Amino acid sequence: MLLALDGFRDYVDRVGPLESRSVLADLAGRLDEVVSPAGTCYRAREDEFAVLCDASSGTLEPLVDNAAATLREPGIEIAVAVTWGSVVLPEEASDPVGALRLADQRLTANRPMRRAGSPSAPVGDPLIAIHGELVEASVAAVRMRQVDLLLEIATTLSHLAEAVRVDDTGGESGRLRGGPREPARIPILIRELGLRLSALTAVGGPQLQEVAQLVASPNQHYSALPAKVLAALDQIGLILSSS
Repeated sequence: MLLALDGFRDYVDRVGPLESRSVLADLAGRLDEVVSPAGTCYRAREDEFAVLCDASSGTLEPLVDNAAATLREPGIEIAVAVTWGSVVLPEEASDPVGALRLADQRLTANRPMRRAGSPSAPVGDPLIAIHGELVEASVAAVRMRQVDLLLEIATTLSHLAEAVRVDDTGGESGRLRGGPREPARIPILIRELGLRLSALTAVGGPQLQEVAQLVASPNQHYSALPAKVLAALDQIGLILSSS
């Protein structure tokens, strides 16, 4: 589908391209959240967004409505109407390029008269959109999410290192000398690592082989865990330092 912000160019004329670009980046992030993980958003024109998504007949209409509602709330004091054109593949077009062209025709037929001098060429090649500012904003948001998850995994690993640390307090604490300090927490923390690792994979994050090995062997002897935890932390440190 293609969605147009009717009235946004008046705002650009008033505040200039720098501030309006910031608003568009914010809208890009919000639109990306609405259509994810079913779809991907692109910048099509100055005031238009394109969305390619997987949707069944029962979810398509709510998805369009939610996307349009998101763009109607730009967080600025202007009146923004949203016009859209949508196309279903493969019923109405054989490929994304043809779908975007047909969606553009429907959008043009539905939206109010364009201002004089406004661009009106069809979208055509979706590469125009792929290299647009919306994708840049979306990629930046995904990258920040990956970094956040890497830091969360590192924090969980630190907690695991503390839990497996050898308890040398002797019999006073009721534990055997040489046992892990918090044995009950070890499987819980390993399970938490597995969940965070799955979340990192879902957003296209780097492969953490050391963490994956920890998660794959939850019943390994505690004496082997400290070295594996340190190896996993070193791997995360290398990834973050090279970013």
